[in-house]
Amino acid sequence: MPRQSEALILRTYPFHEADLLVTFFTRTEGKIRGVAKAAKRSKRRFGGALEPLTHVTAHWEEKEKQELVRLDSCDIISSPLEH
Repeated sequence: MPRQSEALILRTYPFHEADLLVTFFTRTEGKIRGVAKAAKRSKRRFGGALEPLTHVTAHWEEKEKQELVRLDSCDIISSPLEH
C-alpha cells in the first residue's frame, strides 16, 4: 500500500551493492526503517534527500509481514546543507 508523509531522515546505512537502509521519522507513523533501492546510483529519485536531518516528503510502500518498507522517493522540504 503506497504511503506519503513529511519525514525527518535520521540515518542511512549501506545495504547490498547500491541500496541504502534508511531510518526516518514521521509524525503519523513514528520511526520507520526501509530500503532505498539503487539510492547510491539514482540522483534523480533521491539526490541529497537522504542526508541526516533533512526534512522531506517521503513516498514509500509497505507490504504485509515485512519489517522494512520500500522507500520510492523523497522530495526535499528543507536541508541542513542549505547554507
